[in-house]
Amino acid sequence: MNSSPKRDIFEARFSPFEHTCYEVFFDIKISDADDNLLEIELWINMGYLNHSGYHTGFRFTVTLYEFRKFTDGLRSEFDSIIASLG
Repeated sequence: MNSSPKRDIFEARFSPFEHTCYEVFFDIKISDADDNLLEIELWINMGYLNHSGYHTGFRFTVTLYEFRKFTDGLRSEFDSIIASLG
């Protein structure tokens, strides 16, 4: 596979991430799409929610800046929930 040196540096910084929650309610896969872009795949187990047995999937591409902003927001929400429980 031929790739540019710039692409090799990017691949070395980011390896694909995949997570399935313990209860199998959702799966998320994050991989590099291009320089400064990430592809996110989110699969939701709709079968559990409506007993249909089907999964619904979404795929979208975001910039690193957008992804960091989103994860910072999630972290802030999570911290607020934890603080409210204590």
